Amino acid sequence: MSASAALTVNRRLLQAMVAVGCCAAFTFAGLTVTSNREVLTLSGLAYGVCLLFSTLCSLLYDTGRLHPFRHALRLLDHCAIFLLIAGTYTPFAISSIGGPFSIPLLDWVWALAVFGIALRLWLRNRYDRLFIFFYLALGWLFVLSLQSIVANTPSVALDLLGLGGITFSVGAFVYLRSANGRWADAIWHSFVLVGILLHFGAVLSLTITAEL
Repeated sequence: MSASAALTVNRRLLQAMVAVGCCAAFTFAGLTVTSNREVLTLSGLAYGVCLLFSTLCSLLYDTGRLHPFRHALRLLDHCAIFLLIAGTYTPFAISSIGGPFSIPLLDWVWALAVFGIALRLWLRNRYDRLFIFFYLALGWLFVLSLQSIVANTPSVALDLLGLGGITFSVGAFVYLRSANGRWADAIWHSFVLVGILLHFGAVLSLTITAEL
C-alpha cells in the first residue's frame, strides 16, 4: 500500500483519539457538576483535559507537516505525553497513596512529569528513544505502590488500567522496532487509541463505582 494510504490511516486514528479526548473531557465535566464526590470527579476532569490536550497536540503535529514551526509542534506533542501520564494517574492516586520514601505517589508522578517536560525542552528533539523508556518508566511507576493501588481501586478499573498500560508498552516496543517503516506511525497510534480507550474506561469505572 502507498505512503499516502499510511498517512490517511494515521490521520483517521489521530482524529479518533481526539474524539475520545473530547468525550472524556465532557463526560467528566458533566460528572463534576452533578457528583457529590468533587475531589474524585475533578481529578477525572484533570485526566480528561490532559487526554484532550495530548491528542490535539498529536493531531496538530501530524497536520502541520509543512508548518514552519513543525519542530515546535513535535516538541509540544512529546511534552504532552508526560501530562497525559500524570493526568491518568491523578484519579487513582488522589487518595494519598504512598510512594517511595514516604512521598505520596501523586507528588512523585507530577514532579517527574514536570522534570520530563523540562528535560525534553532542554534537549529539544534529541534522544527520542531514551524518552520512550522514560515514558514507560513513569507509566509503570505505580507498581512501587501496587499494594495500595490494589486495595483502593475497584477490580474492573484496575484491570482496565493494567490492560491499558500493557497496550501502551507493547505499542512502544513495536514502534521502536519499526520506527522507520511507512506504517510505523499508524501502527503506534492504533495501540495508543486502544490504550486511551482502556484508560478512559478505567477512570470512568473508578468514578462511577465511587458514586454507588
